[in-house]
Amino acid sequence: MANKTVTKKQVKKNSKPEVKYDDWMMGRLKKNKKEAFEYLKTSLEENADFPPAFLLSLRRVSQAFDMSLEDIAKEAGISTAAIYKALGEKGNPTIDTLASILKTMGFKLTLTPIHKAS
Repeated sequence: MANKTVTKKQVKKNSKPEVKYDDWMMGRLKKNKKEAFEYLKTSLEENADFPPAFLLSLRRVSQAFDMSLEDIAKEAGISTAAIYKALGEKGNPTIDTLASILKTMGFKLTLTPIHKAS
């Protein structure tokens, strides 16, 4: 089989533009609320010992839903300053605040038992 030489022009013509992971994920979250739910659920499960990661996921979903933190604060009946503090890098929201934020996004807090291997 003969080697074919591919020119730069051919590569550019056939290449798809690169999509950044964040842009790709935001597109998925915007299109599908179930996808956003799974994203938040997985983030909470995998980051149970590191809450800032889950709070970042909440901020990403709010952005994907085109909800500013001001919108969330207004709908949740919480001050904008409290929302920024709760969802900030060093945020530590109360259960009430977290439940209110999730409710404005169409979600709720639930509990599931931990199944430990015997």
